[in-house]
Amino acid sequence: MNKICTRCRVALPATKKYFYEREKSADGFRSWCKKCESNYSKEFRREHKNELNEKSKAYYALNKEDIIEQKKEYRSKHREELKEYHKKYHENVRKKLAIKK
Repeated sequence: MNKICTRCRVALPATKKYFYEREKSADGFRSWCKKCESNYSKEFRREHKNELNEKSKAYYALNKEDIIEQKKEYRSKHREELKEYHKKYHENVRKKLAIKK
């Protein structure tokens, strides 16, 4: 079964691959395809960058202690994963720097 995106007017299969789910709609999917949703979100974030940054800063200011505690807990729970990630990251950076020389 196909579904037409109401934004780009393209007929796509009504599946999770092309549309985000929405329980309230009759077919269970949102009206815009994933590509249109993504483009809209990118455009919105670009146009409202300053507002979103201000909101983020205000949220951090109000919740600084909680955020720091959550980050500390995450780092302690995922210590080995983070260690491996940083090791790979630094190896890649060294390789890139060696190529540039």
